[in-house]
Amino acid sequence: AARLSTADQVMVDIAYRVIADHVRCLTFALTDGAVPSNEGRGYVLRRILRRAVRYGRQYLGVHEPFLCKLVPVVVEAMGHAFPELKDKPERVADLVRDEEESFIKTLDRGIALFEEAAERSRQAASTSISGEDAFKLHDTYGFPVDLTEVMARERGMTVDTAEYERLMEAARERARGAAGKTMSSQLAAWHFDSVGWKTAFVGYETRRCETKLIHIVVTGRPGDLGGYLPETSAVDPFVASQSRGVFGGPIYEGESGFLVLEKTPFYAEKGGQIGDRGWITTSTGRFEVQETKEIQGRIVQYGVCVSGFLVRFDPTQTEMRGTYSGRGLSSLTEEQWSLIPYDVRSRAEAAADHLNRQGGAYSELAVAEVDVARVPTMHNHTATHILNWSLREVLELGGGGKVDQKGSLVDPEKTRFDFSHNKALTAEELERIEALCNEQIKADRPVYTKEVAERDARRINSLRAVFGEKYPEMVRVVSVGADIDAMLADPQNPEWMKHPVEFCGGTHVRRTGEIGAFVLTAEEAVAKGIRRVVGITGERAAQVIEAGKRLLDQAAAIKAGPADQIAAGLADLQKQVGECEIPVRDRIALRGLIAELQQLVKQQSKQQAAQTAGALSGVRQEMLEKAERVNGTALVVGELPEAPVEQVREAADWLRTQAGSAAVCLAVTLDGKPMLVAAMTEDLVKKGLKAGELIRHVVPAIDGRGGGKPDLAQAGGKKAEGIADALAAAAEWIRERLR
Repeated sequence: AARLSTADQVMVDIAYRVIADHVRCLTFALTDGAVPSNEGRGYVLRRILRRAVRYGRQYLGVHEPFLCKLVPVVVEAMGHAFPELKDKPERVADLVRDEEESFIKTLDRGIALFEEAAERSRQAASTSISGEDAFKLHDTYGFPVDLTEVMARERGMTVDTAEYERLMEAARERARGAAGKTMSSQLAAWHFDSVGWKTAFVGYETRRCETKLIHIVVTGRPGDLGGYLPETSAVDPFVASQSRGVFGGPIYEGESGFLVLEKTPFYAEKGGQIGDRGWITTSTGRFEVQETKEIQGRIVQYGVCVSGFLVRFDPTQTEMRGTYSGRGLSSLTEEQWSLIPYDVRSRAEAAADHLNRQGGAYSELAVAEVDVARVPTMHNHTATHILNWSLREVLELGGGGKVDQKGSLVDPEKTRFDFSHNKALTAEELERIEALCNEQIKADRPVYTKEVAERDARRINSLRAVFGEKYPEMVRVVSVGADIDAMLADPQNPEWMKHPVEFCGGTHVRRTGEIGAFVLTAEEAVAKGIRRVVGITGERAAQVIEAGKRLLDQAAAIKAGPADQIAAGLADLQKQVGECEIPVRDRIALRGLIAELQQLVKQQSKQQAAQTAGALSGVRQEMLEKAERVNGTALVVGELPEAPVEQVREAADWLRTQAGSAAVCLAVTLDGKPMLVAAMTEDLVKKGLKAGELIRHVVPAIDGRGGGKPDLAQAGGKKAEGIADALAAAAEWIRERLR
C-alpha cells in the first residue's frame, strides 16, 4: 500500500476526529426532534453532516453513505447514560442516510470544480479563490460556500467573500426584480414608511363597517408628469395627483391602485391566510378590493375602481376646491401646461370641475365590505389548527418523530399544511388524522381567542408555535375547546393536550361545528423530510367523501361482477378516479383495488389468448392444406376468426414458414373494424413480390391505410364488409405475378 505523507496522515487523523464528533452531535440532535433543512437549527445540522461527509470522502476514501452506519455505534456507546437515544435509532439513521445520499452527488461535482478553481488561482499566482468561482459553485451546483472556505483554508488559500457577497446580492436583486410586479414591491416603491397613519383592524368582529378613506395611490394610470415638465417641483399639486405614481388620488373608473382606510374589516395576508377581497364604496364610486396586504405594519387594499371615482378624506379639500376653476391651475405656466400629456390635462380639468360642482355634498364616509369568501376561509383556518394538533397526536405521539409546522396556506378553497416528517403517511394514519379532526368538529367546541403575554402563553403544555418565528411581547392565542384563562392559570394540566392551541392572528369560526366536515385530498413530499397535506371543509368535503365511497363501492362491484365485464368496468373506474376529487385515503385504497382488477384482466387476456391460439391453430392448418399452388408456390388467402393482431401476424408467419414458398394475405375483424396482414417468403421478395405493395393495392376495399416491409405488412380500415373484395383482389394480384 502507498505510504501517506506526514501532512496526509495529519488530515486522516483530523477526519476521524471530525466524523466522530459530528455523528455524535447529529445523533443527539435528530433524536431530540430536529431535522436537517435550509433554515435555523436544521441548516446548522445540514452543514455539520456535510462537513463530516466531505472529510470521509476526501481523506478516508469513503464513497458510500457511512455516517448512518455509525448512528448505532453512538447509541451503543452512550445509550446507557442517555436512554432516549434508544427510542428511535432507525429513524435517526434513515434521516442521516437520506441527507448523505443527497449530498454525495453534490459533493463529487463540487470537489472537482473546486480543484479546477484552485488550479486557476495558482496559475494566476493568487492565493485566493475568486468570488465568481465560489458563487458559481453555490448558485449553479449547490456547493455550500462554507465548504469552499474550509477547503480553501486547508490549501493555505482564502475566498474573495466580498465579491461573492456582491454577486449574491445581485442575484437577490434579480429575484426581487422578477417579483417587482407584486403588491409588496410596488408598495415599497412608494415609501409608505414615511407616512404617519395607521389602520385599525376590526375584521374579527365584522365583515362590514363604515370608515374613512385616508390614502390613495394610483398605479394603473398612464403618464408621468416628471417626464414632461422641466421641474416637477413646479407642478400644481392637484394636477400632479392626476399623474401615475403620485399619492392622494383621486382614483377613477378603470384605474388600479392602493387604498388605505382609517379602520378596515379586510384581513391582510399573514400567517398562511390569504388577504381578503371585497368592496369599498363611497357616494361617488365603487372600488373592488382584489388583495389585502400588511406592509410595514399598515393594512393596504389593492384593486380596481369599477365605477365613478373615489377621493380620500382630507379636511383641506373643501378649501382647495375653491382655488380650482376651469382647467384647475394655480401655479403652472402656459408653457408647462402645454407639455403635460393631453389625457393627464383632461383628467385634471375634469376632477377640478367635478369637485367644484359637488361643493360639500359628497359623503366623507366609505363602506368597506369583505366578500363572503371570508367565511369558508375561516372554516379552513380553524380546521388547519385542528389538523396540526391531529398530526401531532397520530405521528409524533405515535412514535414517528417530532412534527413541526413548515408552512401553510389557507384560502376559501382549502387548507394546505407542510410539516416535518420523513416518510409518506399510510392510509391508516390518514384515516386516523381525519377521524380526530372530525371528532373535534362534531363536538362543536367553542373557539377562544385572547391577546396575552408571549412568555405566559409559552408555558401552556399543548401550545403549538412555528419554530424559528419571532413573536411580539403580546401575542394572540387561539384555543379550540379550552378556555385560555384556565390554561394560563394551570398551564401544565394534561387536559390541555386534548385541545389545539396556537399563536395566530387569523380569522376563525366561533364554534367548530360551523366547519361541517373535514377531509384530506392530497398528501405528498415537497422537500426532503417535509410532507404536505391538503384538506377541505364543509359541503364540499361531504361531497368528496361521498365520491370516494361511491368509487370504492364501484370497484368492489366490478370485482364481484361478471368476468367478461371487468375490463370495461376497470377502464371506466380509472377514468373516474382520474377526474374525481376524492379523499387521499380512498385514492390509496383504490390504487390497490385497481391493481387487483388489472391482474384479473391480465389473467383473462392470457386465457383468451390461449383459447384463440388454439382455435387459430386448426384454422391455419386447414388453410395450408387447402392452399392453391401456382408454379410451386402456395397462395394462402382467407379470413380468420376474431383474434389479437399479434396472433394474426404469428399465423401469417407460420403459414409462410410451413409452406416453404408462399404468398399470404389474411383478414380479421377486431371490434367491428377490418385488418389485413400480408407475408411473403424470401424467394418471392427476390422475384419482386412485396407484402407492402400487396397491402397498398387491396386496402382501398376496406377504406383504410397501411404498409410495411417487403416480407411483412399490415393495414387497418373502417369498412369490414369490404374484406371479401380485398381478399379476392389479393389473390388475383398474387396469381398475376406468379404466372
